Amino acid sequence: MSDYEKHHKDVQQRLRDSEPAVRAVAQWLSNLGMPVEIPELKIAPSRSVAESYKDDGDLFYVVRKRAEVKGRGIQFTSKKDFPYPTLLVCAEASFTRAVEDKAVPELYISVAKDLIHLAVISVPVTREFWTVGWQTDRARGPDYKYRAFYIKKEHVVFCSMEEI
Repeated sequence: MSDYEKHHKDVQQRLRDSEPAVRAVAQWLSNLGMPVEIPELKIAPSRSVAESYKDDGDLFYVVRKRAEVKGRGIQFTSKKDFPYPTLLVCAEASFTRAVEDKAVPELYISVAKDLIHLAVISVPVTREFWTVGWQTDRARGPDYKYRAFYIKKEHVVFCSMEEI
């Protein structure tokens, strides 16, 4: 057996030997509540065709992130035509509860009236720019107010679902 063939046999064996470790990590991630996908292991029968057997990874997993979505009764397509200088992020009390419950959203997404355009607030990126103010809840009447977080639209990403 040539060195060339011996090296390929070693690679084949290492791939087979790694399967229990891949499955153990997949089980661990699954136990943490993350959906896991293990692609089929394909081992090249010879080194001459090995290039066409390269994989994209040993396993794939999904990290669950929380997003809060608000449908807005206003139309906008961009920062330029958003009708206000600030956006409502959320009620201060709801964010405080989320922090206490260790369930802070990753994103707050405001959806335009057309259900196509979005204003996306990334909590880790923008939290330092939030301010507190009073918000009137029109559904509960003009006298019902609550403390809320706001952010200037300069710190918000505006996009279209058609572009994503």
